[in-house]
Amino acid sequence: MDNGDCYYEMSDSEIWQTLKEGDRQSLKVLFERYYDDLFGYAYKVSGDTYLSKDCVQELFYRIWDRKDHLSDVTSVKAYLWVSLRRDIFKAINNDNKEINRDDFISYSRLLAFTPEDFMIHEEKQREQKKALVKALNKLPERHKEAIYLKYFNGMGYSEIEKIMSVSYQTARNYVYHGVKALKKEFEDKIFTSPKKAAM
Repeated sequence: MDNGDCYYEMSDSEIWQTLKEGDRQSLKVLFERYYDDLFGYAYKVSGDTYLSKDCVQELFYRIWDRKDHLSDVTSVKAYLWVSLRRDIFKAINNDNKEINRDDFISYSRLLAFTPEDFMIHEEKQREQKKALVKALNKLPERHKEAIYLKYFNGMGYSEIEKIMSVSYQTARNYVYHGVKALKKEFEDKIFTSPKKAAM
């Protein structure tokens, strides 16, 4: 398996480690993995589209600039949200002071849910599910079966090996090539967006 093709299978911790080692592709993968959610959170807190976009992009630029000094983190996702939250409130205050608890509370009124939030989220999920089903059904039968066993039934490669009467490596290959095909199918639909083109 080509290491350059398996980033999408890597955990956040693995991506973080390779990023720290200077792998720019890891930054891109992390950016694509969390941009939409980070932007959504930033906008909910700030109510400002441009500020939200700037804060998220600046966060990733800063991570890359400081890659040699990044420490290990228990949760990469939590690290991103904590850092972004701090950046948002600093930007709102338009200075470099540390933001204290009272500052956060004073801006909490900006974070409010609307019925449209749930409608948009549900619609996005429906569209993605339809696209996923369509993409899955395009896969070769053996790849489709292996993916079904692994991701829909929680089977490990050793179990898939026995069920499908193939070698362990063949089981891995079926899943790998199936997921790779799905990723290619979804690249223009989900994994890439105009907002991400800036990276």
